[in-house]
Amino acid sequence: MTREKRHRSPHLAPVVTAAICATAFATSAAANDSNWTGPYIGGNIGWVLDGPEDGLGKSLHLGYNRQMNNTVIGLELEHSRTDIGTSAGPIDKVYRLKTRAGYAEDQMFYYGVVGLARMEGFFGQEEAYVVGLGVEYDLQNDFSIGTEFLYHGISDFNDSGESLGINTLTVRATWNF
Repeated sequence: MTREKRHRSPHLAPVVTAAICATAFATSAAANDSNWTGPYIGGNIGWVLDGPEDGLGKSLHLGYNRQMNNTVIGLELEHSRTDIGTSAGPIDKVYRLKTRAGYAEDQMFYYGVVGLARMEGFFGQEEAYVVGLGVEYDLQNDFSIGTEFLYHGISDFNDSGESLGINTLTVRATWNF
């Protein structure tokens, strides 16, 4: 059975990201200081920007942040359903454990990501490291929106001796409680 390549619009991701950031910055003039401490849960939609083949993903994430002055650190667990194509078959699921650390000012939270991922598909499973950057905007009603860029690196994909790198961009919506 051959897999047909479906047309996707990865170029839509920067447009959606720009719209979210523009909305956040436009409304931050009336911003109150936000407190990012506490548990959260949410979802996101993401696109593969630079990988073996186009892909689209949807995820659920949950985590906990701790804010000390303007510094925020946190831990997040994320589960993604994807259709990222590779030479060994599609990556169907991605599980990520990420540490987030960054700077909060007014309603904005700018952060870096370091973590581990497990990718599963027809080929079996592979472990990867994850690094990235993100930004979130607190809408002041226990709800935040944001975007996150992640790089996934696999040093020996499918025991081939070859490296595999996948860049993703996601748009996130999160309920903070």
